[in-house]
Amino acid sequence: MFCTNCGSSDSSLRIVSCDGEKTELCEECIKTLIKDGEDVKPFVKLSEEDGNVFYILGKCKQAIKRIWSEEEWTKFRDEATTGDYDHVLQTIMKYFDVE
Repeated sequence: MFCTNCGSSDSSLRIVSCDGEKTELCEECIKTLIKDGEDVKPFVKLSEEDGNVFYILGKCKQAIKRIWSEEEWTKFRDEATTGDYDHVLQTIMKYFDVE
C-alpha cells in the first residue's frame, strides 16, 4: 500500500477524509496538509463496534496516533467529554470521518 499523495510505502498509512474524499496518506503528508490548513479528518469505524464511550474514544485515539499532538488530543477529549453520550458522538463526528 502506498500514500496517495507522495507514493511512499510507509507502514504508518492512515485512512483520512480530505475535502470529503477518503484517501490513504502517510503521517507526514497528513501533518503537512493539516499545517497548510486543509480539512483533514481521520477515519474511524464505529459501526458494529462496542458502544462504550471509553472504547469509542480509544478507537479515536488510535486513529490520530502520531498525527495529533497530545495537546490537540486533550483539547478534543475535554470538549467531547463535557456533555452526555450524544455530545461525545457529535464531537467525534465534528473531528473525524465516522462510519
